[in-house]
Amino acid sequence: MTPPRSRFLGNTVSLAVATAVSTVLTLAQMKILAAYLPLALFGLFASLRGLSLLVSILAANGFPQALVRFLPEHAARAQRRVAVRASVIAIGATVAACVLMLGVMLALRGVFLSHIPAQEMGRPLITWFAITTLAVALKLVLYGGFNGLRRFGSQTLLETLALAVQAGWMWHDRASLDLVHLFEIVGVTSAATVLVAIPWYAARLASDVEPGEVRPATMSYAHYWAGAVGLSIVALAFSDVDRWVLSNVLALEVLSLFDVA
Repeated sequence: MTPPRSRFLGNTVSLAVATAVSTVLTLAQMKILAAYLPLALFGLFASLRGLSLLVSILAANGFPQALVRFLPEHAARAQRRVAVRASVIAIGATVAACVLMLGVMLALRGVFLSHIPAQEMGRPLITWFAITTLAVALKLVLYGGFNGLRRFGSQTLLETLALAVQAGWMWHDRASLDLVHLFEIVGVTSAATVLVAIPWYAARLASDVEPGEVRPATMSYAHYWAGAVGLSIVALAFSDVDRWVLSNVLALEVLSLFDVA
């Protein structure tokens, strides 16, 4: 069998380009929000986005890292069935964990959502918050799968397009942005990304991992996943989760200024 062509150069270029474009798009979003939202609303959105991201990361806890670790091994050993099973378990477990945590959070909204004004707390906000949180959790797992298959271009293209659509949508509706609409924009684009990514990922699995004899993995999935959970928790320190934490001790106007800075 002909050895697979290295994707190192293509992956490196796609990551470099996507990083540069994503940085510009993120700055554009920040500029739009800072220019057209009241300070308190900007701070509230940043806080809820941080909480949403916290739930997403915890729901996907360890599964993206496990796929990055084991999918190359399954591809090298022609274990398509095992790769598909691992992917389905990771996606299913993430969905279950996210739904459970969202349920607990809503049941204890007096603890987690106490800083939200009563006039903002309604079914539309809760619905789009939940859609956004679940979609982002699934994106984390699917992107972990793409990375495990060494298909960085798939992830970077999907995420860059989603950021571009978000920025364009926010600019188009800049005069009518409110908390619900902002989560609608992020929720719709994230959910659409997942709907595109799932069949794309399935096609990549089918093309990159050949069917063959099932053999024991060189390392236990459970043991590796347990270690990856700790890495995911550490990664929270490098995310926007701190916005939600800070909203419990800072005025939302101050938080908005901190987020822009």
